[in-house]
Amino acid sequence: MRRRSALFLNVLIVLGLILSGQFAGLPISNATSTARVAAPAGDAETESAPALASKRANRKQDLRRDRKQDRQRDRAQADRKRDDKQKERKQDRKRATQTQEQGRVEDWREFCTGPDLIPLLQVDLCTHGPDPAPPGYDASQPLQPLSPEAASDLTATIACDGDNGSDGFRVQVLYVHASDVTSQYDEKVSQLRALAAEANQIFQNSAADTLGSRALRFVQDPITCEPTVLDVEVSSNGDDSYSRTMYELGNLEGFNSPDRIYLSFVDASMGNICGVGNIFRDDRADSNANLNNVGPSHSLVYCWTGAVAAHELMHNLGGVQLSAPNTSGGFHCIDEWDVMCYRDSSSSPPMRFDCADSALNTIRFDCGHNDYFNANPEPGSYLARCWNPANNRFLIGATPQSSATPCTSPPPPPSSSSPPPPDVTEKKDKKDKKDKKGKSRNGKGKKHKKRR
Repeated sequence: MRRRSALFLNVLIVLGLILSGQFAGLPISNATSTARVAAPAGDAETESAPALASKRANRKQDLRRDRKQDRQRDRAQADRKRDDKQKERKQDRKRATQTQEQGRVEDWREFCTGPDLIPLLQVDLCTHGPDPAPPGYDASQPLQPLSPEAASDLTATIACDGDNGSDGFRVQVLYVHASDVTSQYDEKVSQLRALAAEANQIFQNSAADTLGSRALRFVQDPITCEPTVLDVEVSSNGDDSYSRTMYELGNLEGFNSPDRIYLSFVDASMGNICGVGNIFRDDRADSNANLNNVGPSHSLVYCWTGAVAAHELMHNLGGVQLSAPNTSGGFHCIDEWDVMCYRDSSSSPPMRFDCADSALNTIRFDCGHNDYFNANPEPGSYLARCWNPANNRFLIGATPQSSATPCTSPPPPPSSSSPPPPDVTEKKDKKDKKDKKGKSRNGKGKKHKKRR
């Protein structure tokens, strides 16, 4: 029994040795290389898989929320823009309605009668016809450019009026060229603003001569106060005649608002013609009724000077009426020197030279302050009883006129006249001039046949 126990024990030992030899060649597992090392408690830089998944889900939610907020903000901005446009359109319609109510409600043709007026039936406007070039002015010469500094100094004299630069009765400046004339807008816009400022200075200085304050109310930038200048292209024959240009501007381009005068610098040469302006034969001293106190009206300027622009604008405002003390009989005056005086027909009274300074011919209105422009007329005087363009609503500082009595013609002007200076060349009769069309100012246009 003892021998059997020893044998069994030996077998077990042998088996143990055998088994230990078989497993001796197997690699021993290293816990540090295969097992995850546990992070110390409280370490914030390492997170569990659930925490990471939760964080990613939260991040996606944040992104979706941000995108949703962006879309909502974009929609809100689009809605505000749409609302602003709708408000602007409503304001435009309201303004148009208001001005239409204040517009020319009477038959304008009744105020466009006589041999010196031309009805423009396609645009419901009236004109005395084209104005010739003033003495000494060569309409064929190109425009002399102004330096940027000089142009800036001139436009700086224009004052801001209103909050947005567009409400109310204003003068809109246009650069007009035909489709076959290369636009020179970028090169000329600064100078056109300066020319508008030169015209404005004539109004300012003339009002100051009568102890008043007047200025043109332009459509302008509300920050810089500079007049806005629009680039307008008409058809290839849209600059062939002044009537065609007014027709295209009013009927095709939409420049026909009752609260606008359109001052157009036309990039075309018309021979000896320097400008054309609308005017009605209406001398009533009633701001609510006078047809010259509302638009639309047009001033076409072919000779690009401030004096020519001011001349045509004065026609738009109603000067010079045929009942004026020193009328020429053709909507001008005969008591030189001033911007509106010249002998416009062979039947006009002889010219007088009551104001000896010939420089006034291009810088001042109404030499005697008694025909068409006086900021403070004497009570009972012609401009106190009849239409005074100094009170036109398109001017800053104007005072509305109201008179229950009709304007009566004053006695004829005195027949005596002082002789003109020996070097004076009398202005030529515009009725004998033909409406000739040449090249555009920039030389890109084409020749046209002569037109009446």
